[in-house]
Amino acid sequence: MAKNASAKKSSISVNVDFDRPGRQVGYLRVMHSGNKTSGGAIPYPIAVIGKGKGPTVFISSGNHGNEYEGQIISGRLIRELDPDKVDGRIIIMPALNYLAVREDQRVSDVDGVNMNRIFPGDPDGGPTLAAAHFVETEIVPVCDVAMDLHSGGATSRYLPCAYVRSGGSKDLRARKLAATEAFAAPLTVVVFSTASTGSLSAACDRNNVAMVATELGGANTVTKKALQIGTEGVFRVLRHLEILAPDKADEKRRQTRFVSYPDSTCMTMAPASGLFEPYCQLGDMVSVGQPAGCIHSLEAPELDPVEVNFNRDGMIVVARIRAPVKRGDYVFNVGVDVDRNELI
Repeated sequence: MAKNASAKKSSISVNVDFDRPGRQVGYLRVMHSGNKTSGGAIPYPIAVIGKGKGPTVFISSGNHGNEYEGQIISGRLIRELDPDKVDGRIIIMPALNYLAVREDQRVSDVDGVNMNRIFPGDPDGGPTLAAAHFVETEIVPVCDVAMDLHSGGATSRYLPCAYVRSGGSKDLRARKLAATEAFAAPLTVVVFSTASTGSLSAACDRNNVAMVATELGGANTVTKKALQIGTEGVFRVLRHLEILAPDKADEKRRQTRFVSYPDSTCMTMAPASGLFEPYCQLGDMVSVGQPAGCIHSLEAPELDPVEVNFNRDGMIVVARIRAPVKRGDYVFNVGVDVDRNELI
């Protein structure tokens, strides 16, 4: 099915027909022999729901295994979408990094690989590398739009938001903007540059596919608000693409607020180790020099706590959830307002 396959062919097989109409639920068969998998096939779940000639959308979750909101949303889509009401094709991988999902960890102990840093993968590598290679060479190239549903996992809590990478051609950036505004999260973080080209967002850029990602809460929890923002956003994008029938309510959707992290000053770091006491919370507007909290020493309780200050004006978008910190850990991320037109 691929139109942009790499020189190396994937060894992964799949038991769904991507071109057959209806609802199909099956697996990628990823072969691996190791200490925890003794040479059998690892079943990565995949579903295809389609009918008609409309666009193709890829929806993934579980890129990091302990991020739950997207996994719930993906499962609901697989069960509840009616193929007869779909004009196009929806490919869903609810446990993109199946090994990590199975272990309830950010990355799997089987190979210790962060899936969202290793695209385009390697068909001759371990299971996570091989699965990433299949996704980039066999799935992403046939898609028009992709949505990768993340949240804060075990260490972070986000204001529920969308994420969009600003790279690609002017046409691709315009399509990203349209999909992002259709998703209509209360907040959208624009990533203007990244240290890694190994994310699924970067893979979509390489294949000229418009990608909207999310960060839907986190903290090893699931909230009604985050699920609502994520679910409604996914359905709005599907209607925006006319894969699903229009809904007049979408005409009154909220306008998302765009923010970015322009440099390292947006990250508030712990200058010492100990227990972090926050003075602020998610959504607060803060300013340079304002105290963010303090760190209490565990080894020397007679010492005064070490104050932590913000280095940037803006809004708190991400907060660390665990009180114990080590020097160099982040405690808050601050987003700075950015004009939507900078995306295009």
